[in-house]
Amino acid sequence: WFAFEARVPGSPRECTVRWDRTRELLVDPCTLATFPPTGEGLPQYPVGVNIDGRVVVDLTPAGEPGRGTTTLP
Repeated sequence: WFAFEARVPGSPRECTVRWDRTRELLVDPCTLATFPPTGEGLPQYPVGVNIDGRVVVDLTPAGEPGRGTTTLP
């Protein structure tokens, strides 16, 4: 599992990366920068699977406990 921002830091909402099926890459529509399917090069979030088999994404900013949220499916 990979969890990452869908935008380059500081870019406007309309610059959300989009999946290009033909090239199998994520593409920033504003700069045309490309990223692999893993989101490498975009801000990443730790992902794990808990004891109940649920995927957990840690959205804590910069690893500072109490400053973000965690999502469960």
